[in-house]
Amino acid sequence: MHTRLDIPADQVAVLRDRYFHAYGTTLSGLMRHHAADPFDYLDFVHQVPIEDMLRPDPVLAQMLDRLPQKRVVFTNAAQAHAERVLSRLGIAHVIHEIIDIVRLDFVNKPSPEAFHKALGLCGETEPERTLVADDSIRNLETARSLGMTTVLVGRDDPDGVVDYHIARISELAGAVPGLDRPAAEGAAALES
Repeated sequence: MHTRLDIPADQVAVLRDRYFHAYGTTLSGLMRHHAADPFDYLDFVHQVPIEDMLRPDPVLAQMLDRLPQKRVVFTNAAQAHAERVLSRLGIAHVIHEIIDIVRLDFVNKPSPEAFHKALGLCGETEPERTLVADDSIRNLETARSLGMTTVLVGRDDPDGVVDYHIARISELAGAVPGLDRPAAEGAAALES
């Protein structure tokens, strides 16, 4: 933010937090208030050493591969970043589609509009046939308000805000009754 947009260094953390809380992403606030180039921003923030942060997860790959649903990554990140993450985790081959912030025309979660757009892009017309697993309670509150089944990953569930809670995404199939049965049609959206 400081380097690209000449925002004073002492304001970077304040604005980052303010925009994230107000709009769901820092990028959204930067686009609205600073005319930030979203592609430049995404290229810059996604220059992280994923290889140092993540390891292949064969248990997750096996679990996802057994699910009969269409598996979609719905992310506020760019597709290239999501692909890097999926590749590093060793699960790219079990994901059917990535719906990224660019495909959503930079409308981001937790906005209901982002969820509606994502449903349309993945061909799902009935939100109640969709499961969303995410680590953000805000995102899951929106999903649940639209009738989607919600799974909170990795955090404590405050007061039953979500339908299910798991410590790790690899626990998904065991936490949601019937999810691994062929009759359980619909889309399973996973956050990256």
